[in-house]
Amino acid sequence: AAGCKIPVVKIFQTDTKAQLRVLEGHKRPVQVVKWAKTKKNIFSCSDDNTARYWDIASGKCTAVFEGHSDYVRCASGNPTNLDTWITGGMDGIINLWDIRSSQSPVVRMKHGDPVNAVLCMPGGGLLLSAGGNEIKVWDILGGGRLVRTWSNHQKPITSLCLDGTENRILSAGLD
Repeated sequence: AAGCKIPVVKIFQTDTKAQLRVLEGHKRPVQVVKWAKTKKNIFSCSDDNTARYWDIASGKCTAVFEGHSDYVRCASGNPTNLDTWITGGMDGIINLWDIRSSQSPVVRMKHGDPVNAVLCMPGGGLLLSAGGNEIKVWDILGGGRLVRTWSNHQKPITSLCLDGTENRILSAGLD
């Protein structure tokens, strides 16, 4: 699946590269597309300041998340609670969403700089965010309490991931 400059999400067959479905609903370019662990849904983020949850079989958007005031540029699913997703935006805000409840954020955290990457840790209780040249650790179960901040980059951090053992955090930036 991939986002486009035109405001759609496209789903492809990997072996034939055939386009299987086009999901329409965003109003501006789609920057982020994530598969749900069930492989039956897709979570997308757009320059229209929204995130959407899609049912692949029907091609319908089942939830629209409006809680950012600027482009939404990153997302992460929670590995222990498949109904929760985290988004980060150029507004410096990180939102935790529950697809089963209201369309308002369950938890809202202020990173302080435009957020380029979010990563939910394997236990599901901690979240990392990267904005500017800082990485912040948030306690999701504690209501979004800031636990720690560190910086080893000179320029903005663009991505976060865990190594294969899930024991080390890897970050990449413009430096």
